[in-house]
Amino acid sequence: MDTPIRTATITALMGVVTLGLLAGGAHRAEADIIKGPHLQALRTDGITVVWQQENAGPGTVTINGTVYNSPSSQTLHEVTITGLVADTTYSYTVDSDGITDSGTFTTAQSDPLACFEFLAVGDNRSIHEDHTTVVTTLLAETNARFLMNTGDMISAGEVAADWQFFFDIEYPLIKDMPWYPTIGNHESDDDALPVYYTDFLAPPTDTSGTENYYSFVYANSAFLVLDGHVDVVPVVGGFSADQMSWLNAELTQYSGDPAVQHIFVFTHEPPYSSKDGRTGNYNLRELLREASDIFAVHGVDAVITGHDHYMERGESPAGIRYYIMGGGGAPLYPNESEGDLGSKPATWEGLFTDAHTVHYAQSIHGYLRVTVCNGQVDAEVIGITDITNPSGPTVTVVDTTSWNTGNITPPGPDAGVTDAGVADGSTSQPDGAVSDDAAVSPDGTTPQTDGSTPGADASTPPAATDGGCGCRQTGGDAPGLVFGLGLMLLGWIRRRRSRQR
Repeated sequence: MDTPIRTATITALMGVVTLGLLAGGAHRAEADIIKGPHLQALRTDGITVVWQQENAGPGTVTINGTVYNSPSSQTLHEVTITGLVADTTYSYTVDSDGITDSGTFTTAQSDPLACFEFLAVGDNRSIHEDHTTVVTTLLAETNARFLMNTGDMISAGEVAADWQFFFDIEYPLIKDMPWYPTIGNHESDDDALPVYYTDFLAPPTDTSGTENYYSFVYANSAFLVLDGHVDVVPVVGGFSADQMSWLNAELTQYSGDPAVQHIFVFTHEPPYSSKDGRTGNYNLRELLREASDIFAVHGVDAVITGHDHYMERGESPAGIRYYIMGGGGAPLYPNESEGDLGSKPATWEGLFTDAHTVHYAQSIHGYLRVTVCNGQVDAEVIGITDITNPSGPTVTVVDTTSWNTGNITPPGPDAGVTDAGVADGSTSQPDGAVSDDAAVSPDGTTPQTDGSTPGADASTPPAATDGGCGCRQTGGDAPGLVFGLGLMLLGWIRRRRSRQR
């Protein structure tokens, strides 16, 4: 969809959503269903529908004449639907003690070679008008199969009103688009998970046994969602031993599965930051930096995060792509790398291992659109500017990167892996797809899928190549290590780790 059509669509959607919010929620004519319905845990044979009603009572979900009863007769309902057909669109109706609401969804694709699209956004909190604009923009993404939220959906996880604002704004989107949450520092309540998180959300737990961190497979891709704020080591931070053991087992399983061609890792805090003075959780960031080598061994495609309120794409010394998608509605931060792209040297922070490369950086709202088709991945950063313009915002593709991990042919005489990439997974393809290292035109701008480049209204700096930064560090000597440990210890004593706002 080109920008003028998209802008007109978003402007119309903004009017509908805004009127609904002013009226107390477009779907709450009788103020009985107060959250949802919304869609969780998408599968090839079903989905989970969640909602909250104002008064305790029974609830059902009806699909094609089949009635699925809620196991609860309270205010909270979580109905797991099974027995459906893969890659099929269904309409559903929720009956909440006589009050009804409806939506649609499409079951997951079972074919590992099927092409699909997903979205990623985070940090919706604080400015409800901007959050609403981001949601209306996402509503125009009609090809997306599901949405990944990278955390900080709300300002305070223990405040019921914050969750109500979130679900009121998100309602038009998540009643029809399945979505997956990530725990951010604002969801955490003094390093614990507030009851509202487990009450209102239902991510898949079959691989982990917990809602804090989990994984799922869609077509040929594995998605791992990590918790850096609740299931962590007390005081010093970092993922818990249980979570690390689970992560290693999941990476081993997925990287050894020939049907899994791509692995995407999600967590709230990024391994690197371009926010001035941002120290964050030293231990967690350091762990993610160190894990980059592990991610590289297992062929992780990208680490997708939020926390810093801007848009950024970069690369670790081990060649792992990272994205910071913190443009979901929270107040924007200045990005120190905007206009200063390229290799970032190691500093004293994080025991001298925080060298990395920044390829794109911009302090704007927006989200990530990822298209997966066999071995090919096309990742587009969608920027939203003029967000308060009454005529509608400007929506532009501001950064594009493509890579290929090796196409797989269907079973038959020619079965096997073709077009295999180089060791780092980046390669030019016979069909003309560009690699990370080739994703820049001679004038320094990143080519877009429609052949255009970001215009002046996008206010984006020229893109850098997504190649190796050539700045891999092996760490400091023993005195430097002791010095770094001392600084980290002081930081642990002084900082308020769980609530860095």
